[in-house]
Amino acid sequence: MAIYSAIPSKQDLIALMVDRAYADTYPNGTAPAVNDWRKGLGDVAEANHNVHLKHRWLLDIAPVRSLMGPHEAHKTELELRVLDGIGLSDIDMERALSLVLTHVAQQARFGSQLLRERRDTGLDDDAWWGEALPGLSRVYDPSQLPVLMRVGTAASVGKKTSKQSGFDFGLERILDGIAALLTQPEND
Repeated sequence: MAIYSAIPSKQDLIALMVDRAYADTYPNGTAPAVNDWRKGLGDVAEANHNVHLKHRWLLDIAPVRSLMGPHEAHKTELELRVLDGIGLSDIDMERALSLVLTHVAQQARFGSQLLRERRDTGLDDDAWWGEALPGLSRVYDPSQLPVLMRVGTAASVGKKTSKQSGFDFGLERILDGIAALLTQPEND
């Protein structure tokens, strides 16, 4: 409780913790590339994903309406510079960055939950499905769900053989969308 004598409220403490965690986004003077916006946004995504993996609690407590402490402000400045001057309006720059960061946070949240489930159950994905499928087959007839069965099987195999993760796939589709926006006559 001694810390509360120096920090006025719980919200202020959270804001300080979040801002301190964001200091780890671009350590030792690193910054995302600014001469190639696609690479730069890839750098932004990777750096933010790493911060979420290092500070998993950020996914649970970081406020949506941030107080924008000095570390977060510096982080956001570096990230917006990636998009500056490429043909987006200021509002589209903010929207594009928010879209990338939302994708990153969701992928980190999914990964964190999956790791927690694996740890709590002691089962990897194959073992989990091995235990789940017999019970599921009592609930429904797989022959009535041919598309689900085909896609689920392909996804299971694809996760083991593909070099592209869901994180990469989603990020590439987001970047493709931003590229399409750049070709539109007016971006407002």
